[in-house]
Amino acid sequence: VFPLTVWLALELIAPTSPQKDLFLLGSAGPAGITALNLALYYNVRTEAIAQVIIYTSVLTLISLAVLA
Repeated sequence: VFPLTVWLALELIAPTSPQKDLFLLGSAGPAGITALNLALYYNVRTEAIAQVIIYTSVLTLISLAVLA
């Protein structure tokens, strides 16, 4: 969903930007890494967020395959 939102925003704001593709691919990155960083920062068990990391990694693969 987030890559689609970024694509729409880029089409409206900067349709001819040469960096548009880079922003789009960057938005499709795994959000689970952010959850891992926050868990480490707040001393939360990383096992508790393992599912989030797995789900976002799978969704990332799907969205990157669609974008490529």
